[in-house]
Amino acid sequence: MDRWLAALPAELVHARPRLSLARAIWALIGGRVDEVEPLLAHAEDAYAASERSTGAPASGHANVPAMLAILHAELARQHGDAHRTIAFAQRALPQIAEDDRLLRYLIGWNLAVAMLLQGRAGDAEQALADVAADRWTAGEPYNALRACYTRSQAQRAQGRLGAALATCRQGLERAVAAGPPALPAWGVVHVGLAEILREQDELEAALDHASEGVELCRQLGYAQWQVTSLAALAWIRQARGDPAGALVGLCQVGARACPRGRSQRGAGRLQTGQAPAQHPSSTCNASSSCHTLRPTPPVSGGAAAPGSGTRGRPTPSSRGGASPSRSGLRSGPAPAHP
Repeated sequence: MDRWLAALPAELVHARPRLSLARAIWALIGGRVDEVEPLLAHAEDAYAASERSTGAPASGHANVPAMLAILHAELARQHGDAHRTIAFAQRALPQIAEDDRLLRYLIGWNLAVAMLLQGRAGDAEQALADVAADRWTAGEPYNALRACYTRSQAQRAQGRLGAALATCRQGLERAVAAGPPALPAWGVVHVGLAEILREQDELEAALDHASEGVELCRQLGYAQWQVTSLAALAWIRQARGDPAGALVGLCQVGARACPRGRSQRGAGRLQTGQAPAQHPSSTCNASSSCHTLRPTPPVSGGAAAPGSGTRGRPTPSSRGGASPSRSGLRSGPAPAHP
């Protein structure tokens, strides 16, 4: 679909708001964030010049005014701007029918992540639990697992590593029960398990889950999950005393998503054994023309749950109890994914 849209004449796309919106959606999915705002501007201009329907609002992606607001919210969220995310999400609500579950889900997702960006981890945790439950009911494992992953981030921010681990394990168990069609989406919670287990110093189990997550996330169409999974693997390799392996992972991140100079600067840090630079934002975020790795801030311990050291499916482990990471790095990549 992305290639088909890219092959259309630009003047045709710019004249039709739904085509511009479709291009904007695929640009977000592909990590080409710098393309999104101009496409939204074209969609707004074309919609302003078109005749208005007096009937009920269109549903789903065909609802141009609602999708304009939602995509502006998505863009603001990916830039870590909670205030604008909330403002645009609320602007979309009056444009949506009560029974439009897809668009109401997109609004709820953006509002939940905005709460986390504001530091309201408890509120975000409950909102994300509701989002996950709704998406399981709708039969959308990927969106449900994305909500589970981000909910685990909210729990980590509260120092509740045991709860975060349980959230990811339960999500993986449910995804496995959903059958093979969900397989690539499993990578999302494998990454979450890897990040949590690294914080608990369960580095071998973390490496297993991170490696599985990288392989599965490669099958997803979302560029940012590929970046996040590779970054998680690099952090774990660094924590295991393997800076060369971490460097390879960081170079893969750079090749996928970052400008040459920035990826080389980050690689140099790992090569010399330094920790990647800390950032106060809790997002692995996309800004302008690249994804920048933004680790979450350190979180306090919290009760540890049993680890999960088996690749492919969650199983109990006899290893437990959180301990300080060998590398001293208690942070890792975090949410705000497409």
